[in-house]
Amino acid sequence: MAIFSGDDWHVRADAAMHRAVRTGKDAIDLIYGVAPFEYLSDHPEEGLNFNRAMTSFSTTEVPAIVEAYDFAQFGSLVEVAGGHGLFLSAIFASAPDLKATLLELPQVIAEMAETPLDPYRDRAAIMPGDMFVSVPAEADA
Repeated sequence: MAIFSGDDWHVRADAAMHRAVRTGKDAIDLIYGVAPFEYLSDHPEEGLNFNRAMTSFSTTEVPAIVEAYDFAQFGSLVEVAGGHGLFLSAIFASAPDLKATLLELPQVIAEMAETPLDPYRDRAAIMPGDMFVSVPAEADA
């Protein structure tokens, strides 16, 4: 999270937040002329830092969510933009019969040499896609 917070593009986006609020436009778009995920796709090192930071950030939230919610009530689930699979792996640990699809951008999937999903690969389908275009609909949740 610290590396991501110090990346130049992120610092510049934070500095442009006042312009983003005033104009209603995304700060990344204001600075670089592209949507945030397009910027990250075009800048793989920054994209990797972002994805690692999101996983790091999730480590504090995931245990509480999995403890508070009964995911075992579902037979199938789709996690949209689930990064490297940390949250989904915790859900699998709490719901042993669950099958799931992780929808994520192709460049994020390409980073997944080792992932928290490895022990659950027989229950997890990893699908490349863009949540802004479409998401799989064939699941209970």
